[in-house]
Amino acid sequence: MSKPDRTQDPDRPLIRGGLPLQSRAYAVTSVNEAARTVELVWTTGAAVRRFDWQRWRYFIEELEVSDAAIRLERLNGGAGLLDNHNSGELSDQIGVVERAWLEGGLGHAEVRFSRRAEVEPVWQDVVDGVIRNVSVGYVVHGYEITETEGQTPVYRAIDWEPYELSMVPIPADSGAVTRSAVPVDLPDFPIHYRYTHAPTEELPMDQEQAQPAIQPEQVERQQAIEPAPAAPAQQRSQPAAAPAAADPADAVATERQRGIEIRTLVRKSGLDEALADELIGNGTPLARAHEAIFQRLFDDDQAAPTRSGIVQTVRDETDVRRTAMTEAMLHRAQPGQYPLTDAARNFRGMSLVDLGRECVERAGGRTRGLVPAEIADLALNNTRGAGMASTSDYPIILGNVISRVLQSGYALAGQTFWPLVRERTAADFRELVGVSVGQDLSFKPLDEHGEYQEGKLLESEQRYRLQTYGRKISVTRQLIINDDLGVFTNLAARFGRSAANLESDLVWSLIISNLLMADGKSLFCADHANDAETGAAISVDAIGELDTLIGLQTDMSGDALNLGSKYLIVPRSLKLAASKAIAVISPNKAEDSNPYQNDLQIIAEPRLDRADKAAWYLATDPTQCPIVELAYLEGQRGVYTATREGFDVDGIEVKARLDIGVGLQDFRGIARNKGQ
Repeated sequence: MSKPDRTQDPDRPLIRGGLPLQSRAYAVTSVNEAARTVELVWTTGAAVRRFDWQRWRYFIEELEVSDAAIRLERLNGGAGLLDNHNSGELSDQIGVVERAWLEGGLGHAEVRFSRRAEVEPVWQDVVDGVIRNVSVGYVVHGYEITETEGQTPVYRAIDWEPYELSMVPIPADSGAVTRSAVPVDLPDFPIHYRYTHAPTEELPMDQEQAQPAIQPEQVERQQAIEPAPAAPAQQRSQPAAAPAAADPADAVATERQRGIEIRTLVRKSGLDEALADELIGNGTPLARAHEAIFQRLFDDDQAAPTRSGIVQTVRDETDVRRTAMTEAMLHRAQPGQYPLTDAARNFRGMSLVDLGRECVERAGGRTRGLVPAEIADLALNNTRGAGMASTSDYPIILGNVISRVLQSGYALAGQTFWPLVRERTAADFRELVGVSVGQDLSFKPLDEHGEYQEGKLLESEQRYRLQTYGRKISVTRQLIINDDLGVFTNLAARFGRSAANLESDLVWSLIISNLLMADGKSLFCADHANDAETGAAISVDAIGELDTLIGLQTDMSGDALNLGSKYLIVPRSLKLAASKAIAVISPNKAEDSNPYQNDLQIIAEPRLDRADKAAWYLATDPTQCPIVELAYLEGQRGVYTATREGFDVDGIEVKARLDIGVGLQDFRGIARNKGQ
């Protein structure tokens, strides 16, 4: 049957179909640690390649981002923030959507994380920039379809509804879905379809026998809706040709096929068989039967839009496979630190080449007869042969392994400076100015007119700025062929530890080097009244001298700060002596008691040994008087990693970057004894 060429008709009735709940991934934009809220973008409307299981074809999905197209009621009604689209248990909800809005062609939302103990690791990873991706689960209620000969059809979602937001480790790759990945018993949601032109979809050759009536009936229905064009005037007088006699056998076959199609669609939709009997018995044409079935689904959904079983999210198959492969590689490299998960058991014991083969075949490639070197090339996308229909996941998986190990090495590095610093974020790389404890804000008596005197905010002159530090490591094809998994995981762990050591070096160097401050004087000096006159070993009396120096400090306006000591900072070699000096004892006389027992915390730092094994320090809590300030670039707390296909090497390159700045803030919160 030929397809008539017609332009868009806005009054053309809509054809209904069904597609499962979809998801897309976007990025976290900002974090508010105090309120435990995150602002994020959950849609840009960008085009994504998907597969239409109803019509058995790929299509390009575009999301219209407008008030008319998006139903925001569910998000603004307190929709859940989920863990990776899981919704089977109450524990899967890790937060709530506080508000959602559209601005500048983007969908924005503010979400608040739960304070439950099991959610804390996820929240901390979001704060640290480890978890960066957010995925939206949504249902499309209406598509506008544009079909162009020889091109992938475009489905523009003109009526869609976000159901939930999820924090996810890896963005979904819907383009990697293949026919072998067809979902089983996946619930459908009623959808309206509107064609901008007459439908031109063609069924694949291997599907024509299974669904011979879908496309012809759609064309038949469109012809019934619109009258055929009038015949030219010179042909009107000619008698119409008599229709060909119908073959009874064809009519029987057509009727049988109509019944099979209706029963199959009713069964697939989960509706009662009575509806199929009714449609078949009434002689309902196949196209009208399709519409009646989807109308029933639509009516049921409207009658109970929130009932259990209707809203269901599923994890992307590609996401699940990548995570499982990553966990299998981590377990093989460090089984004590990374236990084997159920999903990873499918890839247990696989070599690096075996995993590369799996990724190539999942992408539609053929590896039979290939040697390990050729498989490594295909897996790393150095070539695009072997019939691959999409990009291999292998570089992403290797990058995930390195990132996980690197972050673990970074977190496990012993950093002793954290109790002494005040942390902040910086929006850019411009100069940062510290806030001083010296403010002239003392209360003054009011005069007879009741006028208030203006207080003075005294800004510190201590300034510093962020600096970017970074290196890169490579996973080469030789390493993959040799199956040297331990080599690059150990390298990644050391890489993470190196980033943590850099932070420690930057902070401790400010104290050890006794740098000049903005007032032109050294951090520890007589003018600052924070340096003991005579060097002494760690003892109760020597600690008392430094405690007095700290307690007598005043701010810039001359008011007493009344600071208390909290941390005893010593070289690692003096930790035992420090422990004895503040140890709990049972004295025979009151004057023999230790006034500092249970009152000070020891910080033992080996970098002090390399500088001066004798000097030791006493410091206050940074919330009272900050000594050192440490700043990260906003949204980039800690070490950041990125992966790309190798340019200088045959493999992949992983870049690690640290945007950090440290600066002295105030001398009043720390005192030094040069020791002996």
